[in-house]
Amino acid sequence: FDVENNTVTGAGPTALIAQNGIEVINAIAGGTISGNTVSGNVYTPQTVTSTGILIYNTGTGITVSNNILDQNDVGIYMQGVGTGNVVSGNTIGQNTPSTFNGISLEDGSATLTNDTIYGSGSGDAAVGVYSENGDANNSAVTISGGIFTNSSFGVQVEDDYTSDTKHAEAVIDGATIHSTAASSDGVQVNGGIAMIQNSDLS
Repeated sequence: FDVENNTVTGAGPTALIAQNGIEVINAIAGGTISGNTVSGNVYTPQTVTSTGILIYNTGTGITVSNNILDQNDVGIYMQGVGTGNVVSGNTIGQNTPSTFNGISLEDGSATLTNDTIYGSGSGDAAVGVYSENGDANNSAVTISGGIFTNSSFGVQVEDDYTSDTKHAEAVIDGATIHSTAASSDGVQVNGGIAMIQNSDLS
């Protein structure tokens, strides 16, 4: 599949439906989502999450690059995506930050390169990496470059079920993580694993 150079505008904040701007579910391996502008996907009851780009239960090797995402509950949400995925050059929340995370990943892995994320919800992260009970794979990101500003957590690595063999991990290299949010952390690790090098967390 290839989803390229589209403008996708949701209804904006609404209690009627939890919308997703671009949704890829049960797809074969490979595919590209690139050059799209996606906005206005916010579910106000906050019982479930609307997303700008949702990738769920797919094959490996998906590329999400050079998209502009504004006013979404989560900019890019990846779950059950296997390995070899690339998220690169995306701009998230420049005009209206995400309600929750800029990028969320669970049950799979991805390389994040030079993404720019302008804030997230209170208590949320620019990039969140999560491992939950029942996941089939480790949840892992390698972050190379990128600028993450004004989030409670620049990167959050959380393993909610440490009794199994799967875990959450992040390797962060050359990222710039700045925040003026109260009680913010550049990187928060809760049960997971993180390695940080060559990065600015001031």
